[in-house]
Amino acid sequence: MPFDYPTDSPSFFQTVINSIADGIYTVDLEMRITGFSRSAEKMTGHREADVLGRHCREVFRTSVCDTDCPLKWTLKHQKPVQNCTATLVCKEGERIPAFLSSDLLRDGEGRVSGCIGIIRDRREIEALKAKLQGEYCFSDFVGKSKAMTGIFDRIRAVAGTDVTVLIDGESGTGKEILARAIHYRSSRKAGPFVKVNCASLAESLLESELFGHERGAFTGAVAARQGRFREAGGGTLFLDEIGDMPVDLQAKLLRVLQSSEVTPVGGSQSCLIDVRIIAATHRDLEIAVKEAGFKDKKAVSRAIVIARDKFEKEGIMPKENTTKKKTRKAKKSDEISQLRTDIAGLRKQMKALDCSLRKEQSSKLLSAIAAKMLRLTILLG
Repeated sequence: MPFDYPTDSPSFFQTVINSIADGIYTVDLEMRITGFSRSAEKMTGHREADVLGRHCREVFRTSVCDTDCPLKWTLKHQKPVQNCTATLVCKEGERIPAFLSSDLLRDGEGRVSGCIGIIRDRREIEALKAKLQGEYCFSDFVGKSKAMTGIFDRIRAVAGTDVTVLIDGESGTGKEILARAIHYRSSRKAGPFVKVNCASLAESLLESELFGHERGAFTGAVAARQGRFREAGGGTLFLDEIGDMPVDLQAKLLRVLQSSEVTPVGGSQSCLIDVRIIAATHRDLEIAVKEAGFKDKKAVSRAIVIARDKFEKEGIMPKENTTKKKTRKAKKSDEISQLRTDIAGLRKQMKALDCSLRKEQSSKLLSAIAAKMLRLTILLG
């Protein structure tokens, strides 16, 4: 049905343009603004009366004005441009991410008289992307369950501080990945991330590994070593499996945490350290304290338990496991698709059978269809 409106009226077109949510503006061949819609006013903070006759570059100050202006490209190549990504600056200085589109304007005789520009605000899109990245994909973890987002919130809470952190969880739950996530979201992210496995070394070697040693401190100490605490200076020291640390060494670790000083094995001079401690264990330290297998939990005083339950229980999964799961799903999907194709082909063969054909051949086809249908039923579960 045709519009019953005076479509040749300028006010009609102005009303249509002002009703569109995207910002619309027009320029002449010298890139000076000749029209400015109501949505463009709201988006940029500029009034139409204030921008008419001004060069569009002065008004929008986009990130592509000097390099890839879509309107200039349209005027030069006589072709439209759609959804060019750019950032414009509004009147108050706020930077607005947007999509820019452009097309030619022609006069009554068909001659190019200028260009029309369309601005689509993409702030909401960017906000949603940031939310998805922040809540559902955190460092090397993927997840969106309530438990997962709760863990993300706790990581954010501790990452901005120098508080000592204890990550408590069973083997295989990604404690080291979680520790790295905390480190790389902290103010120490430019510093080193140094890992020590407390369960893999004997007590004498672990003490030297952590605190360093002087030359000649023990047999084989042919040179001085500064130790992991000093190597992690300005960064984070990750003490994995701290629950398996020998009891005597736990007391020395507690003194280091309290004084922020280390004394190398065989040395007499203490050295100040600037390091953040993140520890992890698969053991229940509350039970270990009661069984005298671990000194008072003050060895990780100010510690905050980040995670305990297994990934399967909480809906948490390292990315590499997610990839494997996706691969399995893809293989299953491919097999289902192939089975359906095979079944359709076998049914076509059944229909094409000549009446004079022996019953044995028909029986074989039916058996093949039945077998594939059974497998398909199992896969579809």
